[in-house]
Formats: sequence, C-alpha cells, structure tokens
Amino acid sequence: MERLYPLPETIRHALVDIFCSPDLAKPIKTSRPNKDCLIHLHLGRKRHGSFQRASTRFFSLRNYKMHVDQVQSLELEAESYASTMASALAVLRWNTKIDAMDIEFVLSSTPLNRNSIRCSLPLHDIKQLEAGPSTFEHTTNIFPNFRKRAVCL
Repeated sequence: MERLYPLPETIRHALVDIFCSPDLAKPIKTSRPNKDCLIHLHLGRKRHGSFQRASTRFFSLRNYKMHVDQVQSLELEAESYASTMASALAVLRWNTKIDAMDIEFVLSSTPLNRNSIRCSLPLHDIKQLEAGPSTFEHTTNIFPNFRKRAVCL
C-alpha cells in the first residue's frame, strides 16, 4: 500500500471557510494536525440537521467525514465517486473473493505526474544489485514535486 498524501492547503482552507464557524476558522487553518487532511466520503447518508456551519469547537480536518449533501453542495460528482467505489468493491468481492467490509474510500492528493513517485529500474541495474535487497529505495522518489497536485479517490 502506498502513502496517502494530504489535500493541498487551498482545499483545506476552502473546506474550513464553507463548513466551519468563522470564529474557529483561523485556529483550525493554522493547526498542525489539520494539515493531515483526508476526506472520507460517506455517500450513503446526509448530515443530521440542516445545512449549517459547524459551531462546535471540535471541528477537525483530520479524516474529515463528508456526507452526500456536502458533496452535492460543493457541486462535486457524487455519482461518479459512487460508481468508482462500487466498481472497486465489486472487483474485491467477485475477483479476489474479499468481503471488503473494512474498506474506506478517501479523497487525497497525488503529484500531477504520478510517475514522479515511482520509476522503473532498468534490468542491468537490477542485475548489479546484491541478492535479496529491496528495490524500493531505487524505484521511489522521496522528494516528489507536490506543487502540482491532483485530487483523487
């Protein structure tokens, strides 16, 4: 499994501006733990109550739960996300025979050029390695460019 990268600052700040009480916005935007923002999509339910900004002091962007009404209010493609999630669950169930009961889907970011994290290792370089070592260090860019990112499921 690969590392999930947090959403960029502009998206985090937009979520705070839209879904958080204005008097809590600044501390939440500058909070170090809130930089680790992943959005858990809950497309099978709506939030309780009417559309209101969170007035609680417990607003957090870490593992932020976004319900279908929030997805729709942001004019995101809920049906497209649901279709992608359903396809993944179907493959897990019918092709690999896994029940997928503990699978979670999140929105996170990735470098725009996805190959900037993983690269191939030429055969002649592999032949020069000692027997048994991992090729992970040789095929992973530990400094990918995150100035250009894509958000994906």
